[in-house]
Amino acid sequence: MIWGTLRYIAVVALAAASPALAQESLPEAPTRAPVVVELFTSQTCPVCPAADELLSELVHEPGVIAISWPVNIWDYLGWEDTLASAENTRRQAQYNGRFGLRWPYTPEIVINGRTHVAGNQREDVAAMIAAQRSDNPVTVPVRVRLGEQRLVINIGSGSDELDSQLGSVWLIPYRTHENISVERGPNAGRELTYINVADGYELISQWAGTPVVIRQELSYAPGTMPDGFAVLLQQHRNGPILGAAQIRLQMVGAAAE
Repeated sequence: MIWGTLRYIAVVALAAASPALAQESLPEAPTRAPVVVELFTSQTCPVCPAADELLSELVHEPGVIAISWPVNIWDYLGWEDTLASAENTRRQAQYNGRFGLRWPYTPEIVINGRTHVAGNQREDVAAMIAAQRSDNPVTVPVRVRLGEQRLVINIGSGSDELDSQLGSVWLIPYRTHENISVERGPNAGRELTYINVADGYELISQWAGTPVVIRQELSYAPGTMPDGFAVLLQQHRNGPILGAAQIRLQMVGAAAE
């Protein structure tokens, strides 16, 4: 059942948060292509908690980049999602437009920007992840590390058929863990847990099929730095994902203690 309108890549672990971070050497590229799993979810959706739980498991699966996008499409049902944003909802709508879907639904999982599945259907999600791994469509190498007050992102070259196609490089800050007490609506009285919650997304560069290094300045006030960042390279603007990487900043702090 879905709630509808009518019914690693490897995580980068850094040694320490120190002046050495200003060095621009990058970690080794992962040995297998990543699978990017994006969950569009809502605190007002009664079947979404099962998908949220599944995403919390996928976060720990090697080779998977998992991102939660709370959306506001059900806010009229008595509870306004406290994590949702209009831009999250817009991202889902852009995907669904490509997929030819007339109506939005939750929980919706989009895999590698190429296919979608009901996020509470565990077997279907597992099968689609396995299929994407077998097809290996995410072929452009992407690496990311933390420099001094910036991210250093290396993007490699594309295959011959991709060289003439532009790509967009998206930076997605996220919070690794959020607990929400829902007071009204279909999930009233429930304590919901969200993992890798997107906190907006920013177009930071274009890619033309050739290697590029992006140095993205970070200008967060003290105490507001996200827990991590995902970097997605998508064909055109919101097309299939060609390359991806992520970095979890809390791992840096733990190493420094």
